[in-house]
Amino acid sequence: MLSLDNSYNEDDLNDFDTAVKKLCNLPADMEIEYCVEPKFDGGSIALVYENDVLVSSYKSEWSYGRRK
Repeated sequence: MLSLDNSYNEDDLNDFDTAVKKLCNLPADMEIEYCVEPKFDGGSIALVYENDVLVSSYKSEWSYGRRK
């Protein structure tokens, strides 16, 4: 899960876009459509699905582990 730190100018956004493309092995000239939402500190969660089944979830710095 990537999070954009404070952004004060277009260069910060371009740096984030470059980092995403590098992480995902995407071409530098590929256009990506982003969805931007307000961030609430301490309120992050990642859900991992495999074949439409929730297999793990993570919140902040701890996890619930892997479901079987």
